[in-house]
Amino acid sequence: MSRPRAESWVLGLLVGMLAFFMYGGCRAMAEVIGFEWWVTRTSLLITVLYVSFAVAVYYLTRTFFGTRPKGCKLLAVSCAMTLVGATASEITLLVDERDFLQTVEHLERSSRPETYNRDRVWPFSGTSLLWSRSRGVWAID
Repeated sequence: MSRPRAESWVLGLLVGMLAFFMYGGCRAMAEVIGFEWWVTRTSLLITVLYVSFAVAVYYLTRTFFGTRPKGCKLLAVSCAMTLVGATASEITLLVDERDFLQTVEHLERSSRPETYNRDRVWPFSGTSLLWSRSRGVWAID
């Protein structure tokens, strides 16, 4: 694998990881359960802004030191990995919410608790999922 190609893949991996954390953090902070378009749109917009800034800093740094990366390829890899990271983050949160709802159903049938809560899965464990008989399921940060 040539150096520019390896560099594009490393940058793509870093962009995907940044997108995963940024999108998931924004979505978890919105305190919603399930898929909602307004949250997805806002989270994706914030993620794209952060990723664009990171890619611009990389591009300007490389240009400053005299080795200019290919802009179109860099942009294509960054866009693709941003979508991959955001999609992986959304799937992670939806699976976590599904597991929480299954746990609530099981607890409701067996022990009849009044409330139940737990943190979301890593890396979004700074927010919590809650359930109560009177209110149902909701999320807090």
